[in-house]
Amino acid sequence: MFLTSDIDKIEWHVPHISVNDEIRLKLLKTLNSNKSIYIPFRKWKLFELPSLHKTKTDVWPIKTSTNLEKPRYVIVAFQTARKDSVTADASTFDHASITNLKLHLNADSFPYDNMNLQINENKYASYYNKSDQPLLSYEKFKECALYVIGCANQKEAVKSSIVDVKLELESLSSFTEDTTAYCLIIHDNIVEYTPLSGTVKKII
Repeated sequence: MFLTSDIDKIEWHVPHISVNDEIRLKLLKTLNSNKSIYIPFRKWKLFELPSLHKTKTDVWPIKTSTNLEKPRYVIVAFQTARKDSVTADASTFDHASITNLKLHLNADSFPYDNMNLQINENKYASYYNKSDQPLLSYEKFKECALYVIGCANQKEAVKSSIVDVKLELESLSSFTEDTTAYCLIIHDNIVEYTPLSGTVKKII
């Protein structure tokens, strides 16, 4: 038996900051001087591979970037037999028996060492303990695995040239056709804001 519900209204409460009069005057002086204001932030983009090859290894050419966007983190997840299913829980991810993931940014690879995961046998402590404050328990990670790859430490050449982003996947057993892969890339951005003209220019 399945329960359904109709949502007719959604409210999104966004926190904001208010400043006192002294700080407000300083901000107004800065705006009136028309000095450029640089605003750094992080941006994310999600990529999806609807189906993997029925092999133990696969290479996913995710994107080719010609700008100066610098990937900071890449989060990889898998779902098996969940896409377009009314009975499967689409909010849960599967470990897909992954043994190793390797992110390639041109000639640089992250992580440097192999992961050597054996999730089916509950042997993934070395990877799990790399996080100082895991959000999931050791047992829960197996049920909804999210693989995080840090790639902030890059060579200068990688940051300023065309970057081919590829993901190398290895599994204990062959992937099934109904396995979908997701890749969330988080990278840095900076925009330049000119107060009086109101123009916004993308720097990176």
